[in-house]
Amino acid sequence: MSPRVKFTKLRIVLIGITVALVVAMALSTKVVSLSDANLTFRTGTTSLQANPKLSVSFADKKWPEVVPYIKAHAVDILEVDKGIQADITNVGPKYGHTDGPGNAYAVPVKFTGVGQAMVNDFLPVKVAGLSSAATIYVQMGPALNGTSLRDVTGTVKFEDFVNQLAYQDAATKLNDKVRETVLKPFKHGDLVGKTITLYGAMSVTNPTNYIVIPTEITVGK
Repeated sequence: MSPRVKFTKLRIVLIGITVALVVAMALSTKVVSLSDANLTFRTGTTSLQANPKLSVSFADKKWPEVVPYIKAHAVDILEVDKGIQADITNVGPKYGHTDGPGNAYAVPVKFTGVGQAMVNDFLPVKVAGLSSAATIYVQMGPALNGTSLRDVTGTVKFEDFVNQLAYQDAATKLNDKVRETVLKPFKHGDLVGKTITLYGAMSVTNPTNYIVIPTEITVGK
């Protein structure tokens, strides 16, 4: 048999394997409608990009769970601060949740303090009794970062999503809820000099800067 014939047969075999794999993948692919998104957020995308509709659906479902959870479980930030200054490694496991080993813990917090001069998109808040080593910064947008709202309840798992991008986008859409609801009444700098009571979540990562994303802000008189 000539080398040319052997090469042709090899090509036919490779093409056959490729076709079989494509067919197998097609048969194993399950298409889930948006109405089924309450059951799982793993499906609904055929690429490595997150499906925005599913991310919004996730946020719509979880936001009404996250807000009351934080209200019910919020720890006074003075208590969190005391723990962080003593040993930051103990604070997360005691008060919060993490989405995996080695990742930051998200902790629900509450405090009352006075808004200071804005630092870019952050409102520093002076809280009586806070250690001199630490500063509280409230995210005021428009850019809102972090995954603390997604992780704070401990009920959202990576395995619920099709990939890392979808998992991250779910956190982003929850942060969008803060912009659309909690922060909407306030313009840049409105809370400077005001006494506020705040509920929110923070990631325990830094013993000097506490970056809080708010789920409720009440302005005192």
